[in-house]
Amino acid sequence: MRRRGGGHDDGAGGDDFLAGGGGQDIIAGGAGADVLLGEGGDDALNGDDGDDLIEGGAGDDGLFGGAGDDTFLAQEGDGRDLIFGGEGSDTIDLGALLTAAEIDLGSLSAIGWVKSGGVIDRLVGVENAIGGGGDDLFRAGTAANTMAGGEGDDIFRFDTAAAAEGDMILDFSPGDMIDLSGIDAMRGTGGNQSFRLAAADEAPVAGLLVLTEGDGDTTLVSGHTDDDGQADFTLTVQGRQSLGADSFTL
Repeated sequence: MRRRGGGHDDGAGGDDFLAGGGGQDIIAGGAGADVLLGEGGDDALNGDDGDDLIEGGAGDDGLFGGAGDDTFLAQEGDGRDLIFGGEGSDTIDLGALLTAAEIDLGSLSAIGWVKSGGVIDRLVGVENAIGGGGDDLFRAGTAANTMAGGEGDDIFRFDTAAAAEGDMILDFSPGDMIDLSGIDAMRGTGGNQSFRLAAADEAPVAGLLVLTEGDGDTTLVSGHTDDDGQADFTLTVQGRQSLGADSFTL
């Protein structure tokens, strides 16, 4: 179904395209992979079931992904939105932005946020993020996050071992940084100790950051905060990266 106009619109259960227009709209996609556009006004958009693409547009909108792996698009000129991912693995996509953004995927609480150009969106249950054309700052949460910086010199910050565990960076490139300075590299030692990059074949002990090749075209970054020989977190960087000291803030 394709429908454009104001008011209260519901999808027909298939893969629908629904656009609200300039008023305060309520749009529900129903089952299927739907495209929902709020356009102008303060709208409420609900993807329901399916892997949906949702954009609030201008105005302060409430966006609900529902079940499925949903993507929420941000554009220049959008309002202050409240975004609920719902079930599935959901993504905030800032690829259309040219300005720098800060993206918090729940580093301090269950509620994350996106800040760009003075506008702040709130995120609940959104696990993944795609940056735009600026120098973006990503703060990982305790869920398994997948992050892509886009253009610019981006920073991927992990403040705890739990935040780093199981995460993936898709497009790390020269100029980007992985910030692990918030993680105490030696549990049980006073203060916040910094990691040190392990030398080749060095036995893993507390305080070491070990870089290895993963399955497929990936690089694994594993941190050891005690002497049990087991990594306390491992994050994955897409590609066989030549990571070195200039790739990290430790």
